[in-house]
Amino acid sequence: MPNLFELTANPPGLGTGDVASRVHIRRDLERRFHELLKNGKNFRFQAYQEGDLKVFHVQVPSETLPAKTFWWDVVIEVRVSNGTKKSLMENDVKVFSNNPAFIFTGYAHVSHKGGFLIDWLKDKLPKQSYEQDPSVRNPNSRMGFDKSLWFAIEWIISGFLYKEDFADWEELDERNIIRVIDSFQSIFRKYEAASKKHKAKLAATKRKKKKALEAIRKRAKSTAKPASSVRKVKAAKKVKRVRKVRANKRKKRR
Repeated sequence: MPNLFELTANPPGLGTGDVASRVHIRRDLERRFHELLKNGKNFRFQAYQEGDLKVFHVQVPSETLPAKTFWWDVVIEVRVSNGTKKSLMENDVKVFSNNPAFIFTGYAHVSHKGGFLIDWLKDKLPKQSYEQDPSVRNPNSRMGFDKSLWFAIEWIISGFLYKEDFADWEELDERNIIRVIDSFQSIFRKYEAASKKHKAKLAATKRKKKKALEAIRKRAKSTAKPASSVRKVKAAKKVKRVRKVRANKRKKRR
């Protein structure tokens, strides 16, 4: 069972020969995480506890849709013995995500097989996604970087949510979390509908800009004088060369 550090820095499915690949992927994820914040795509969250068991429900904003319009659900379950960030990072975790990448890369299956898929949320996922081997997309059943998990964990450990003196805990009741999380099928339908609406809006904006540009060009063309109305200027006549008259020099008196 992995801990938060491993999921964000060294996923258990990547071998020692993947060091360069890990560094490249982490840098890309860091860039994309800060791009989300820069573009005003806010994370939403709620934290629950029962004794030393902490459960973080983080809603990760979509990278492709406008800010404040769509989020994916990620849930992190971890036991934190002494309430420190070090304890948070080093203790074993269980995870859940209804992001398509978590399903289609086979990470749902890998986490279920490895015992770190949150059991009480797995019914939110298609049964075959965690029971059947991902023979095509992930034939070796390896756990790599999942962007939704990475973004959620980075949000927690970077101090936006988890602090040693964090006080806004709610009493853990799994039913409350289950009630507010969409199943994969439901949230994916919502995502497709939101994507379709967003693309239609972009297309309408593009058409509007094109129409405005055509109107400007048409107006400019109508106000310009046609070539036939331009007055022609006659060429200047050739001026005859004037012969210079030399002045007679006066003779000097003797």
